[in-house]
Formats: sequence, structure tokens, C-alpha cells
Amino acid sequence: MEYDSKAFERSTLLATRTKRRGFTLLEILLVIVILGMLAVVVITNLSGTQDRAAVKLTKVLVEEVIPGDLSRYKADMGHYPTEEEGGLQALMKKPSDETAAAKWGGPYETKEPKDSWDHVLRYEHVPAAGDQPEGYKITSDGQDGQPNTEDDIKCQYPPEQTS
Repeated sequence: MEYDSKAFERSTLLATRTKRRGFTLLEILLVIVILGMLAVVVITNLSGTQDRAAVKLTKVLVEEVIPGDLSRYKADMGHYPTEEEGGLQALMKKPSDETAAAKWGGPYETKEPKDSWDHVLRYEHVPAAGDQPEGYKITSDGQDGQPNTEDDIKCQYPPEQTS
């Protein structure tokens, strides 16, 4: 039997190519670790952005959108909704009283106003007193959902007078 060196080189070269086609376990683990570290960095950065966006969106709702709805309600009805009229619910539901229903131009809101964390906004009617005109207070309990904490977002009209 004769030794064919060219055939041996071809089979060795083919075997080498076949072995090098895949990745080693170490290479795969290294890629997984790098992707995991990138995911942690991206998620950390995005979570802060989402939190800030949720706060900004709620501020716009509490300080601009709902006050605009309340102003339109007052223009039609002659006063801001009271708690007896349902508070913010009065923006969505036509009054049962015929006289009030004739003036009502709503709905001023199509669904119950909630903040970015799906908490219902709190509303308080502030009746006129002395030289202070009628007004309201709107509050979001913030991300923690607890009233009277530092993350609450508030709007008051008219603004509180500071001495």
C-alpha cells in the first residue's frame, strides 16, 4: 500500500476546517456575559428615563389638561365641580338635574383621569371665601401611590398666597 501524501493533506485540511466552523463554549459564554452587561447598562439608563417621562406626563395632566377641562366646565356651568356633583366625575357624566344638564357642554373628559402609575387623581373643590375666588386642588399621589409624600404632584387654582 502506497502512502498518498496529497490525500493525507486534504483530509487533514478538511478536518481542521470542520473543527473550526463552530464556536467554543468559552467564546459563547464570553459573548453571553458581554450581552448581559450591556443589557444591565441599557435597562438602568432606560428605567431612569421612563420614570422622568412618567413624572412629566403626570405634571402635564395635573397642571394643564385637567385644569383646561375644569375651565371649560366652569365656563358652561358657572362654577367648578363640587364633591357633591362628583368632583372630576362631573367632567364625564351629565348632571341629572335638567337645568344643569341644559348648561352642561361635556363630556370634558372621556375616562376617569389617572396618573402615569394608574392612580386616580384626587380633586378638591375650594369654595370662594372673602376676597379669595372659587378654585380647586388636583393631586397625583405619585409613583408610590401614597398621599402626602414628597413624590406627589399637585396643582392648585388659584395659587396659594404667600405672605
